[in-house]
Amino acid sequence: MGKLAQVVKPKPNGCIFGDMIERYAEDDEDRAAVISPNVTAAAVWKFVSQEWEQVGLTTVKAHRAKECACFRGVA
Repeated sequence: MGKLAQVVKPKPNGCIFGDMIERYAEDDEDRAAVISPNVTAAAVWKFVSQEWEQVGLTTVKAHRAKECACFRGVA
Protein backbone atom coordinates (compact mmCIF):
# COMPACT_ATOMS: atom_id res chain seq x y z
CA MET A 1 0.00 0.00 0.00
CA GLY A 2 1.33 3.41 -0.96
CA LYS A 3 1.99 6.21 1.53
CA LEU A 4 -0.99 8.25 0.35
CA ALA A 5 -3.38 5.33 0.74
CA GLN A 6 -2.18 4.87 4.32
CA VAL A 7 -2.89 8.49 5.24
CA VAL A 8 -6.09 9.33 3.34
CA LYS A 9 -9.25 8.20 5.10
CA PRO A 10 -11.97 6.78 2.86
CA LYS A 11 -15.02 9.01 2.48
CA PRO A 12 -18.02 7.59 4.35
CA ASN A 13 -21.04 6.54 2.30
CA GLY A 14 -23.26 8.61 4.55
CA CYS A 15 -22.67 11.20 7.23
CA ILE A 16 -19.79 11.14 9.68
CA PHE A 17 -22.02 10.00 12.53
CA GLY A 18 -23.52 7.17 10.48
CA ASP A 19 -20.01 6.04 9.60
CA MET A 20 -19.01 6.12 13.26
CA ILE A 21 -22.01 3.98 14.22
CA GLU A 22 -20.96 1.39 11.65
CA ARG A 23 -17.37 1.35 12.95
CA TYR A 24 -17.93 1.48 16.70
CA ALA A 25 -21.35 0.05 17.57
CA GLU A 26 -20.76 -3.46 18.82
CA ASP A 27 -24.26 -4.80 18.23
CA ASP A 28 -27.82 -3.91 17.24
CA GLU A 29 -28.54 -2.77 20.79
CA ASP A 30 -25.79 -0.12 20.52
CA ARG A 31 -27.14 1.00 17.14
CA ALA A 32 -30.67 1.28 18.54
CA ALA A 33 -29.48 3.24 21.60
CA VAL A 34 -27.84 6.02 19.59
CA ILE A 35 -31.02 6.67 17.59
CA SER A 36 -33.55 5.99 20.35
CA PRO A 37 -36.10 8.79 20.92
CA ASN A 38 -35.87 7.92 24.64
CA VAL A 39 -32.30 9.26 24.76
CA THR A 40 -31.60 12.93 24.07
CA ALA A 41 -29.34 13.94 21.21
CA ALA A 42 -27.16 15.77 23.74
CA ALA A 43 -26.67 12.57 25.76
CA VAL A 44 -25.77 10.61 22.62
CA TRP A 45 -23.40 13.38 21.51
CA LYS A 46 -21.67 13.45 24.90
CA PHE A 47 -21.21 9.67 24.95
CA VAL A 48 -20.00 9.46 21.36
CA SER A 49 -17.57 12.35 21.77
CA GLN A 50 -16.10 10.83 24.93
CA GLU A 51 -16.07 7.16 23.99
CA TRP A 52 -15.72 7.09 20.19
CA GLU A 53 -14.63 10.26 18.36
CA GLN A 54 -15.41 13.95 18.39
CA VAL A 55 -18.54 14.77 16.42
CA GLY A 56 -20.76 17.83 16.30
CA LEU A 57 -24.10 17.94 18.08
CA THR A 58 -25.69 19.22 14.86
CA THR A 59 -24.38 16.13 13.04
CA VAL A 60 -25.92 13.84 15.66
CA LYS A 61 -29.25 15.69 15.48
CA ALA A 62 -29.32 15.58 11.66
CA HIS A 63 -28.67 11.82 11.60
CA ARG A 64 -31.30 11.11 14.22
CA ALA A 65 -33.81 13.23 12.26
CA LYS A 66 -32.84 11.36 9.06
CA GLU A 67 -31.79 14.64 7.44
CA CYS A 68 -28.21 13.64 6.64
CA ALA A 69 -26.36 12.02 3.73
CA CYS A 70 -27.22 8.55 5.05
CA PHE A 71 -30.86 9.10 4.12
CA ARG A 72 -30.62 11.20 0.93
CA GLY A 73 -32.54 9.59 -1.87
CA VAL A 74 -34.25 7.19 0.51
CA ALA A 75 -38.05 7.36 0.32
